[in-house]
Amino acid sequence: MRHKYKSETFKHGEPSNHALACRMVKAWYRSYVTGCIVEKDWPVYFNKTFMDKEKLDYPYHEYDLAFFEYVDGGPGGSYSKLHTVVEIDGERHQSKLVKINDGIAQKYIQETYKYAKFIRLNKLDCLVGDVLERNEYFRRMFGLPSVTY
Repeated sequence: MRHKYKSETFKHGEPSNHALACRMVKAWYRSYVTGCIVEKDWPVYFNKTFMDKEKLDYPYHEYDLAFFEYVDGGPGGSYSKLHTVVEIDGERHQSKLVKINDGIAQKYIQETYKYAKFIRLNKLDCLVGDVLERNEYFRRMFGLPSVTY
């Protein structure tokens, strides 16, 4: 069967090395920040104003990882607050269209969640090298101080 558009073809899912990179970042983050909530493939629906401004024909973006922190709300109850959003870029992210869409997704987080960090990681840097090199890369990208051994 022939397809006119790539979007009509079978989707093979997330590449295994992308899933591994997500797991490594998640494990590393949890080792430094206790009591956080991590959501993988976090779906965020754009508001109508943003969609109209950016001329979007898709309503949401799934961010690779979202880290939330517990906030003690006192008598009003506890809640979670978005702390950091992480996108892990691989080979697919070299195309112009994907870069444009990634930029729009990043812009939405930065405009809507001004208090949250947005971090873009290179998939290969999350996977290659020894543990110390990866930890140093994550520290640098998350804005944490280096550790001397």
